[in-house]
Amino acid sequence: LLTVFAVCFAQGLQVTIIMGAAEPVLGSCNCGAVTYVAQQSPKFVAFCHCIDCRRASGCPFIANMGLSDDMIAFEGTENLTRYQKPGGKIHLFCKICGTRFGAMVPSGERKGLHVIGVCTIVKGSVPAPSRHIQIADKPEWYQLPDDGLPRFDRFP
Repeated sequence: LLTVFAVCFAQGLQVTIIMGAAEPVLGSCNCGAVTYVAQQSPKFVAFCHCIDCRRASGCPFIANMGLSDDMIAFEGTENLTRYQKPGGKIHLFCKICGTRFGAMVPSGERKGLHVIGVCTIVKGSVPAPSRHIQIADKPEWYQLPDDGLPRFDRFP
């Protein structure tokens, strides 16, 4: 098995990502008021360079996993708050500690897709990222690594 270590500087967590793992994934915000469980492997795991992910994380990219509505269940939803840019995704945050879980697509071809940051995982693992997405938004100063992963200007 290939093991890749991803560090989320914004939250100071280290997450082990193991290629091909299929156990349930448990995630949480920093304070533990909001948790989630994903019972299936994500549809994808990707390094996202979009402006929303960069602003939310303070990093030049973030590793995200894609889960449909039926693949993820949140607990503590009374502490989950939402923010939606006009015509955009619904961003999900813990209203107590401010941890950003990711975003949900409310309409269109990807309706119901949850894009969740892997740095919120507290137990379990997901496959290693398989692509770089939204590289049209990456900062000019950031050089993509020569990691052999496919690159997409937008979401493929």
